[in-house]
Amino acid sequence: MHLKIRFPGKSWFTLVPLALASGIFLSSQIVPDAPVEGFRVTMFNDLGYRIWFLTGNSAAHREEGQVDMKGLDLEVYTGEEQNQLDFRMVGDNATYLSHNKLLFGDQGVKVVSEAFTIEGEKWRYDQETRRIRVSENVKVVLDYEMEPFFK
Repeated sequence: MHLKIRFPGKSWFTLVPLALASGIFLSSQIVPDAPVEGFRVTMFNDLGYRIWFLTGNSAAHREEGQVDMKGLDLEVYTGEEQNQLDFRMVGDNATYLSHNKLLFGDQGVKVVSEAFTIEGEKWRYDQETRRIRVSENVKVVLDYEMEPFFK
């Protein structure tokens, strides 16, 4: 996977040293000692197609492979040439575990796609299987049109 990070209104030449100094590049051994504010991350698959566009209010590195985020806004794409949005996930707080490729949180989340809307608490998203699980206070709305049963 490939990672692309953007900071609005900044030049690339300014951002490279800033990103290196703050430990943005995950393969680096440098780790920021303060949260990164107003982040944007785009992730691509091995074919070069976008699979994620993640923005948030802040992100803080906690331990090896764990990032805590506030103000999560994640767009998940199909990872194909059409660059089609699969679903969008918005939540208050979230934790990402890179070694498991899991994103989860205890507070509220809202997931919206063409076919459904899910809201609830205590949730997790498995990046490998593309499964979303919401465990508490769950509300699901299906956007599906059915033929009438009775005529």
